[in-house]
Amino acid sequence: MPADLDAAVARVEAAFAGVSRPTNADLLHPDCADDMDIEHLYAVTDWRALAGEEVIGGYAALAFLSAAGFRHFVPAYLLWVLADPESGEAVVDSTVWAFHAEMYPESLRPFVRSKWALLDPAQRDAVAVFLEAMTPHHADAGAALAAWRAWDSEAQT
Repeated sequence: MPADLDAAVARVEAAFAGVSRPTNADLLHPDCADDMDIEHLYAVTDWRALAGEEVIGGYAALAFLSAAGFRHFVPAYLLWVLADPESGEAVVDSTVWAFHAEMYPESLRPFVRSKWALLDPAQRDAVAVFLEAMTPHHADAGAALAAWRAWDSEAQT
């Protein structure tokens, strides 16, 4: 694995190491009515226990998680993508796009950003490092990184 990918893995692991798992009742985003895409997460007690095939099969889960659920489970998705950044699996796109609100219609951008509400500075930095590492591997990662940095800078003020 190239050094930038290794560095991103280390940053993600460190930033999300102590995140506690919300209850199952708190996993679904309050603006979502259907939990079909996150049902596989109900039995997973910790993001580190999320199997690769569950990440691949549950590629849409990030779109339906609450801020607490997103913060808890997103590292599993980030790490899977970093381990296989050239994969043709849909989870690569869905994970990069989870941090690129600008690619969605204006009316959906607040919903996309609402998932980021609980990310602390170290976790936001880990996301930036992830997107930077993905830039050579994914066509939208560079634009996502620029938008993420702009949002993060604004969020800190």
